Amino acid sequence: MVVTAFLVDHGHAKPAYGYRIDHADHAVVLSGDTTYAPNLVAHAKNVDLLIHCLAVASRQLEAAAPDYVNHFYQYLGNPEMVGRILGEVRPREAVFSHISLYSRGQIERSTEDEITARVKMAYDGPFVLGQDLMSFAISAEGVTRIPYDANMRQREPLP
Repeated sequence: MVVTAFLVDHGHAKPAYGYRIDHADHAVVLSGDTTYAPNLVAHAKNVDLLIHCLAVASRQLEAAAPDYVNHFYQYLGNPEMVGRILGEVRPREAVFSHISLYSRGQIERSTEDEITARVKMAYDGPFVLGQDLMSFAISAEGVTRIPYDANMRQREPLP
């Protein structure tokens, strides 16, 4: 197994890293906290699984408070930017983690449907919004999402 750290763009936080894990002709990339970074794209091309952060405000909040929202988008990928990254990388599977949902006052957070639609405007491949304890298996046949049940979070660990 080989683990490679590489620099990404997390705005004011420097240095910031992403990670690529290679094992037995398969690869997984964790973006780390980042917006678009050519170095991320280079290290994640055609990986089996890309795990990427996501920051999102609703369209309503983006229109009402652009300075507030753009502050976050300077160092975390919004749905359109992450869609662009996925389009360039073309992973076999992608999952969003560290999903930062922004709201303000009476303006609510984006829904999962809105997030999914916005990513799909820029990317036509497979992706999923991550959940706690979600898992994946990587084999010669590809990436498989392990069946997930949100109730798993409430169960006691096995001995």
